[in-house]
Amino acid sequence: MRNAIEVMNDRHMHARGMLQHVNHPSLGDVILPNSPLRLHGADRPEPIPSPSLGQHNLEIYGDWLGLGVDGVAALQRDGVI
Repeated sequence: MRNAIEVMNDRHMHARGMLQHVNHPSLGDVILPNSPLRLHGADRPEPIPSPSLGQHNLEIYGDWLGLGVDGVAALQRDGVI
């Protein structure tokens, strides 16, 4: 049985596209698993790193929930987010 580090460094896993390198804005180069689904003729989407904590607060609270910029600023000021 192999451990996680051995699997993440397995050249065959990378060659088959099961693992991929992603440049994360704060962590640098990280290895992430890729989807095992392959659709004939379809390009694989470029991997993107997961969002950082609070990265989409303005979009979620401000736009989707309708609080606006001032509402989000108030939540930040009060330590809610």
